[in-house]
Amino acid sequence: MAFQSRSVCSSSVHPDLRQRFPPLRLIGVVAHNLPSCGLALDRAFDELFALNVKACLLGVKAAVGALMESGGSVLLTATMSSTHAGVGGVVYTASKHAVVGLVRQMAYELAPRVCVNGVAPGLMRTDIRGPASLGLGERTPSSVPDLEQLASAAVPLAFDPSPEDYTGHYVQLASRANAAATTGIVVACDGGLEVRGLGRPPGRDSQ
Repeated sequence: MAFQSRSVCSSSVHPDLRQRFPPLRLIGVVAHNLPSCGLALDRAFDELFALNVKACLLGVKAAVGALMESGGSVLLTATMSSTHAGVGGVVYTASKHAVVGLVRQMAYELAPRVCVNGVAPGLMRTDIRGPASLGLGERTPSSVPDLEQLASAAVPLAFDPSPEDYTGHYVQLASRANAAATTGIVVACDGGLEVRGLGRPPGRDSQ
């Protein structure tokens, strides 16, 4: 694994859940607040894009010589916000969409010697912090009350994963033995959010 960006992984996907769990808005400026953000928006944009986009790009740049020589692999961390709106605010969501663009473009440019892929974790209880520029430097997913219940209500797999639940994807994609034909993809690990639909999953009725 050549490089891995930090990410904040939290989600509120239903309006009633969003109202019940306001601390989930850890990492962003929501669009209706943009006119009043002023300099805070500039600082938040610079902070989040520096961490989530620029750091990835510069990390790969620093290692590209060794990667090309060894035929290595690059793995970047996206999040649910790379494919879903309503998770982390407009700036954070834009930065994580940009990570997907990095994966795809660098996979194109570094082929055939280097594979570039990403992993997009979903809900997870961690101590990762929100942006200090928005006064959220002490806000973490771990500080959200009843996160396990939120995860159960929000996603079909109905549990709150730990970081260890995502590591297998990184190990597989980093291995040329197990992922030799894979580059330019982002593996979504969102607990089934992508296929949730509008209704309650049939299997839940028996629980």
